[in-house]
Amino acid sequence: MDDENMRKNHSIRHLGKVVACYLIILTLCSTIFPVGAVGQQETATVSGRVVDEDGQGLSDINIKVYSSDGSYIQSMRTYSNGYFFIYGLPLGKYTLHFSESDSKYELSIISVSLTSVGQTDLGDIVLLRALRSSSSALSRVERPGNKVLLPFTISNIGEEPEVVEFLVSKPEGWSTKVLDATGEVTKVYLSSGSSLNFQLETRIPSTSTGNNSITLTSVGKTTSTLSFTITVEPSNDSIISCQFPGKAVEPGGTVVFQVRVKNPFGMETRFSVAVDSVPLNWTTFVKSAGGEAVTEVTLDSGESTDIIVEATPTVTAMIGEYKILVKAESSDVKVITFLPLNIHLTEAEEEIEVAATFLEVTAKAGEVVKYPITIINSGETDTRLFISVVEPPTDWKVAFKSDTVEVSSLYLKAGGSENLIVEVTPPSSVNISSYLVQVQVESADGTSSIRLDLKANIIGSYDLSLAPSTLLTSATVGGATTLTAKLTNMGQTPMTSLKLNVDAPQGWDVFITPAQIESLKPRESYTFTIVVEIPDDTVAGDYLLTLTGLSDQAESDKVQIRVTASASTSWGMAGIGIIAVILGGLIVVFKKFSRR
Repeated sequence: MDDENMRKNHSIRHLGKVVACYLIILTLCSTIFPVGAVGQQETATVSGRVVDEDGQGLSDINIKVYSSDGSYIQSMRTYSNGYFFIYGLPLGKYTLHFSESDSKYELSIISVSLTSVGQTDLGDIVLLRALRSSSSALSRVERPGNKVLLPFTISNIGEEPEVVEFLVSKPEGWSTKVLDATGEVTKVYLSSGSSLNFQLETRIPSTSTGNNSITLTSVGKTTSTLSFTITVEPSNDSIISCQFPGKAVEPGGTVVFQVRVKNPFGMETRFSVAVDSVPLNWTTFVKSAGGEAVTEVTLDSGESTDIIVEATPTVTAMIGEYKILVKAESSDVKVITFLPLNIHLTEAEEEIEVAATFLEVTAKAGEVVKYPITIINSGETDTRLFISVVEPPTDWKVAFKSDTVEVSSLYLKAGGSENLIVEVTPPSSVNISSYLVQVQVESADGTSSIRLDLKANIIGSYDLSLAPSTLLTSATVGGATTLTAKLTNMGQTPMTSLKLNVDAPQGWDVFITPAQIESLKPRESYTFTIVVEIPDDTVAGDYLLTLTGLSDQAESDKVQIRVTASASTSWGMAGIGIIAVILGGLIVVFKKFSRR
């Protein structure tokens, strides 16, 4: 019995030791493996950086996390440098929404799939600005002085409307403005999702060259920038040129250069023209083609005109080579160009003089103008001379005549002279103005040359003629007669407001059709119809109508038409009847007294 108890007690103690060991092992396991560690769900971390289109970190950007079924999980905001960390996301698929509270940037949605424990780095998440600008042409090649139109579009891809202001950075001296279909704009309103088209107008100074940058900044809640590059290449066209830039003249003579001024710029430009580097005591003039002194020329883009540069050396100037400079300067952008003209002073082998009785004449368009001139060879040798006109006005005819013979050259002995008539015929269509005709007399070898300026002042040519259809007509008293009269503009200038005036005997009615015509060109005619009504009480006989053609500019000579007014036939028959009755009565009386 004691042995059995002893065995039971021993078993109990052994069981206690086993239980104690189990508890110790359980305690250790609970320490090493906390309750719940077995079977815990695996998680991951998502990180990245939110930046703008320039790579700059964006702070305070709101990030919302949604599960694959669209359930909201959590949200957070980026740090000051744009970084973000999302901890403890169970493995699976998620959608991250990145947005900015002021709608400066377009909403960005990123899908993420977490398949392993640890950190998943999304890298840079770029948010697009809500305000965007674009252009189909970011670089152009242009010429100095041109006007350039650069098209661009502004779009609002954000969720809120924008008020956009335009700012332009440009090179010094350049002018710019933003245009829409109606004119210049500086600020516009853009609703969400809308776009507007504009043009950036740029004017390039004539002094600009090389590559030039223009920056257009659209400022709203954010900014959007466009950079344009304009490469300015110098124009190949020169402003001033001369076909014959070198000429010879003797001391005291006048040399004439025809210089062309052209505007190579893309806008209307005014140029001042002058002569520089003139030798001492020489005289120079800049004139228009009509002979007027000019100092400035205004030309449209691409337009050109001719001017005359005259230079007269002194009589005592030394024989040799000389140079003058014609300067053209744009008054607005200060572009200066020079044209050298070479003048060779030669020894005169002959001395030629040309004298004119009249240097300036007033004439009508189409009328022949005559200038008597005398050519004198005051030198010591005989010479042959050629006579010509230097670039006459367009469509003008010039002839040199000795009596009725037209000449182009003559032979003059030393000390001899010759009288000629310079016949100048302007076209009938020439404008009313003053014109210069330059006569040149030059020796056969070209060593001597002299010019004479003749001026023609053209005025209007007005001459109105009147031609009636008849100078004699007749009508019955109480009746009417019809005739016509033709007015002809015999002048060289159009005439206006033409009509007929008819002076008739008192009481007569005159009707003219039409009452007036607006105008007649030179050599053009028009026929009027005249109806004359003769009153019943008019005494039979001859009467005169006086016709005159009238216009705003001139009137015709008076023309008289004789009208024979005859008595009505019914009155004649009555008169014959009365005479017959009287004669019958006389016969009766005569027979009665004869029987007695």
